[in-house]
Amino acid sequence: MDAAHLGLIAGLGVAALSATTSLLVRFAGARIPAITLNAWRCTVAALIFLPLWLVNSGTVPDGWTILWIGLSVLFSIVIGDTSFFLAIKKIGVSKATPIAKSFPVFTVSLSWLFLQEAVGPLKLLGVALAVGGTALMSQRAPGSVIAAAQEGEEERQSARDHWVGFAIAIGTALAWAVGTVVLRVSLTNADVITVSLFKTIIAGSILWTLSGPVDHLPVRAVLRNRTNFLLALATGITLAGAGLLLVYSISVVGAGAAAVYAGLAPLFAVPLGMLIFKERMGISAGIGSVLAVAGVICVSMG
Repeated sequence: MDAAHLGLIAGLGVAALSATTSLLVRFAGARIPAITLNAWRCTVAALIFLPLWLVNSGTVPDGWTILWIGLSVLFSIVIGDTSFFLAIKKIGVSKATPIAKSFPVFTVSLSWLFLQEAVGPLKLLGVALAVGGTALMSQRAPGSVIAAAQEGEEERQSARDHWVGFAIAIGTALAWAVGTVVLRVSLTNADVITVSLFKTIIAGSILWTLSGPVDHLPVRAVLRNRTNFLLALATGITLAGAGLLLVYSISVVGAGAAAVYAGLAPLFAVPLGMLIFKERMGISAGIGSVLAVAGVICVSMG
């Protein structure tokens, strides 16, 4: 099998693992609060990256690089991933994932503003497709007229949750975009495995500090509960696996193609969310999902 096919498989593996993480978070529901779950997955990923770092280089980045890594962590993991988990719990996998995964569109805009990167016609087309798709995905699926009449206050609460979840998902995309732009700076002075390790260490430290006063869930509540422990372990493995596969895909097919493959997570998450969790999506939301994915592809290839 040639390098191009291996890069394609690795890139699609990133997308599949990202979708799997979304489903695991959806399954976790209220079992593990968002901040605590994110802290656990960063801890597991760091334990996986540690031996790879020791074998690869074992060098500690300089202070400025660690500072940039820390800023990237603040936006991409502490704010981005945590808000993504909250969005999933509000509006479900099939809507939260396509909206949040449109972050390359915002990344292009921020890179153009702050890094002076060129923006061609194809990227502009991608921005238009993604924005239009996101607007369509914000439309809620229609329900039964009789059921709607009976829901009363619950329906009003559901509508509020929908728009709050939609706003959180957009915020997730923006946070991931800022984190990606900042990460590009940190990668100028350190290799990918080193940055990945220190990202998870810094993120885990921040999240563990926040989890106690915010989530009020003791460590033993996860360690002593088999289901909670397996969920924390699984999300950590998917985090580490997606990161490593993305690095490999970039190394053999280039960053543009790898980003296209990795950005196809909604194609896995949307149908799985509908099949496993019976999440509803209207025709407009389905079309919006396709447009958002098309926008991501155009932006990445432009």
